[in-house]
Amino acid sequence: MMEQYLSIKNRYKDSLLFYRMGDFYELFFEDAIIASDALDIALTKRGKSNGKDIPMCGVPFHSADNYLPKLIKKGFNVAVCEQTETVEEAKLNLKKGPLKREVVRIISPGTLTEDNLLQRKNNNYLGAISIFNGSISVAWVDVSTGYFKSRLIGKENDLNQKQLLTNFMLRKDFSEILISDDMDMDYIIDEWHPILKKQSPSLFHYQSCFDQICSYYSVVSLEGIGSFSKGEIIAAGVLLSYLKLTQCGKIPFLSMIKSENINSFLEIDYFTQKSLEILKNLSGNSEGSLISSIDETKTASGARLLRQRIIEPFYDLNLIQDRYDVINWILGNNIDINNYQNCLKAIPDLERSLSRISLLRGSPRDLLLISKGLLNTKEIFENLTLDQQKNLKPKLLNSILDSLKIDYSLFLNITKALKSEVPLIAKEGGFIKDGFNAELDFFRNLRNNELNQIMKLQRKYSELTKISSLKIKHNRMLGYHVEVRTIHDQSIRNIDLFIHRQTTAQASRFTTNELVDIETQILNSFDKAIKIELEIFNNFANQILQKGKEILKIVNSISELDISFMVASQSVFRNYVCPNISNDKILEITGGRHPVVEHQMRLTQGSFISNDCKLNNKDFIWLITGPNMAGKSTFLRQNALIAIMAQAGLFVPAKKAKIGLFDKIFSRVGASDDLARGQSTFMIEMIETSLILNTSTEKSLVILDEIGRGTSTFDGLAIAWSVLEYLHEKIKPTTLFATHYHELTVLKDNLNNLSCHRMSVKEWNNSIIFMHKILDGEADKSYGIHVAKLAGIPSEVTEGAAKILSDLQNKNQTKKSYSKEVFTINLKEVENFLKEFDKIDVDDISPRQSLDFLYKLKLKRQGIGKSKFKK
Repeated sequence: MMEQYLSIKNRYKDSLLFYRMGDFYELFFEDAIIASDALDIALTKRGKSNGKDIPMCGVPFHSADNYLPKLIKKGFNVAVCEQTETVEEAKLNLKKGPLKREVVRIISPGTLTEDNLLQRKNNNYLGAISIFNGSISVAWVDVSTGYFKSRLIGKENDLNQKQLLTNFMLRKDFSEILISDDMDMDYIIDEWHPILKKQSPSLFHYQSCFDQICSYYSVVSLEGIGSFSKGEIIAAGVLLSYLKLTQCGKIPFLSMIKSENINSFLEIDYFTQKSLEILKNLSGNSEGSLISSIDETKTASGARLLRQRIIEPFYDLNLIQDRYDVINWILGNNIDINNYQNCLKAIPDLERSLSRISLLRGSPRDLLLISKGLLNTKEIFENLTLDQQKNLKPKLLNSILDSLKIDYSLFLNITKALKSEVPLIAKEGGFIKDGFNAELDFFRNLRNNELNQIMKLQRKYSELTKISSLKIKHNRMLGYHVEVRTIHDQSIRNIDLFIHRQTTAQASRFTTNELVDIETQILNSFDKAIKIELEIFNNFANQILQKGKEILKIVNSISELDISFMVASQSVFRNYVCPNISNDKILEITGGRHPVVEHQMRLTQGSFISNDCKLNNKDFIWLITGPNMAGKSTFLRQNALIAIMAQAGLFVPAKKAKIGLFDKIFSRVGASDDLARGQSTFMIEMIETSLILNTSTEKSLVILDEIGRGTSTFDGLAIAWSVLEYLHEKIKPTTLFATHYHELTVLKDNLNNLSCHRMSVKEWNNSIIFMHKILDGEADKSYGIHVAKLAGIPSEVTEGAAKILSDLQNKNQTKKSYSKEVFTINLKEVENFLKEFDKIDVDDISPRQSLDFLYKLKLKRQGIGKSKFKK
């Protein structure tokens, strides 16, 4: 057995080998030490190797799913090794030694398909990076849903290739990334290293990768699929090879691969996604994020599509308008939204069930889930077909109905065949209804009759032996056997009919020739029944796979409908409105509200104070001043989030909204020290600002809050001033710029497309009240000491601060007036001197006159000095 184990382990050195022994998965040697520590289970020993004990640990087969997630989350690959030969087969082959075992699957973080190992609303991406002729490409796949895409990230002449790759990868949140063993690691930031899986460079050969893709899709050319760079083909081919390896020859059902164009969606870099709290709040939790506040989808696939839309909104006016047309059709035709949402709620995760079936890991439950789910879509299709007659149907709705128009008879047949409660493993049988298959019914009846014969035998043997406690029992080792208490052992041995099998402390066990014959018949009928059930299961599974493309199209359509009904519901219950989207340079939002803050306030019975934002081609920069806590950051974020929601095809929290298409959104709101990487707040701020200034365009939306606050006042002011001028003069993006540097407001006189706005604050009883309203003009105070009072700073400290502030302001005022007066005197003296100097003819002046002029200049210089001193 140990020779067999080592032989298999040698082929899977990079994985922990789960070696099946009876009812346990066992691990040995180094694997056992690693697994016992990672799983916090006992490390024992079994046998010896070179005179030393062999470390061993194990987990029960039936509860392996409780242990696997811990190993996968810690980044381990697990090779599952099963017994692939029966005792009968071994006897037929006259084989000696352990039964044949093979690895049937390698489980890695990026290849999961089990529901208990995956998050329902999140995709689980496996990625591959290739560098070909200096260009970086990435391909990614979600094995559990069949999602498959690629993208050219950066060409060799792009100066910021690493930055582009970093932003893209951080945004995707990969579980596992494949790279070539000889890849330049300078491209890879440290955060990714734990999830990198280095592969042989030979795997990244262009022609073999091209052949892998063509073979999988059964095509001879990729021209009919789409346009791909050579790097994308390599990355995609590597993924297919890796899947074939980890799934032991089986590749899941994948959608047709698509190349993602860099300009096909609104680009939101990682820093912006983080600062706007799109997927997670600043603490790293989902609660309080945009997605958690607006996601009211009813299906798992709908939730995943919404998440994808939010981080990669459309950059195509037609695609956005198509979504609005469907939502407005729902709202305009008095459709029962609640009824449709109840139907959607009953649709299970079809994509993941289909994936498991394609990998031969599907169960009767997956068949039942797919069938019931698709019959629910049939009901939705029929209802929509009736409802659509009310008004002219939108183009996208037509497309959705076309994809739902399939033959549902297979799924109806499956629900007729399967019991309502089915096992997770097909090999156990017992999932086909009585009456569905006549041959199956025959063997089931035969088995039931034989079980009745067992009961008759028990009564017969009990009467024969005069032992009322005699029972006929069954276990895996002995099969059916007669069991009596040990006190009856000798009396039963005296009867020739009974053949002794086993004695324990409490019982003696026997068999009879008659019992052996009945057991053989039971086993034969059971095996035959199981075989028939498996044939029915496999037949259904194959038919479902033949409809795989249709099912994936249906899933996509159902996800679209799910989001559409969600948005329609939010229009009714949240007062969200349909924005007017155009190609103009405009962000005009009337009565805008922050979707997350409003949602949280609604839960606490509060009300959100709305604000207007009117940016356009003539007034594309708003400079916003006001104290901390007055609502500047909320105002900035809410407008960025409204723009993102609009381009994602969602309605927005506002009374009215006109929004131009943005190609990129940048947000620099708040920062914190990154001690692990040795970067200060200011350094992070400058890195993020650098990205904005280097990659934003006139069609971008830029949100900047308190630029320059991480350094000295004058340095910070100088940087903020220069950044603002650069944005206005060079890039000209639509910009919201909040600052505590009131000095910047003078820029309104020189920058024609900039206007000043302030947060409303009321002073009352030596305190302040934040009105959370934005007004035209500039703030005259920062109210820092008032804010300190509100924060609970002791009164002695705030009173002392008020005195110091008063002294500083007085000194500053004196300094300003003095400087201004001296500056005026200097200017007059210089002007008089220059007038006198202009009268001199340099070519017609004697040495004596020159000397007199220098003395005069010296006296004037002294006079200026004296007047300055007197002042």
